[in-house]
Amino acid sequence: MSFSTNPIEHPVRFGKLTVVQQGREATIIAVGPALARVLPAAADMDVTILYCTTIAPFDAETLRAASQSNNIILVEPYYEGVLVPDIIAAMKHTPVRIETIGVPHQILSHYGTPEQHDQSIGFTPQAIRRRIERFLQL
Repeated sequence: MSFSTNPIEHPVRFGKLTVVQQGREATIIAVGPALARVLPAAADMDVTILYCTTIAPFDAETLRAASQSNNIILVEPYYEGVLVPDIIAAMKHTPVRIETIGVPHQILSHYGTPEQHDQSIGFTPQAIRRRIERFLQL
């Protein structure tokens, strides 16, 4: 993943989620370099964006405190859904809907540049925005 970076530096707090943006319609958790795709994908949307550089330990406290919606969208730069058990445990007293966006659980047999790979699996800002809109029925 060394080819992927975020356009803006954010403080690294081991095991903590950073609140990048506050909103009401959904909470988006962007993991590592996925933030570079999430920011343009969620531009002008009324969503909370949480960013983490490490996934363990998972910061359940910040997720609960920052979430103003039962809609949670998880954007991971690896197999999608890895953090779902942590999210469910964190929100165990609140019913939630979760959309996972990342590398699909399938054998990938096409090769190319990182940009071509992201395009083929729908991991571009435009494709992520479409998934968010479809999930939120916008």
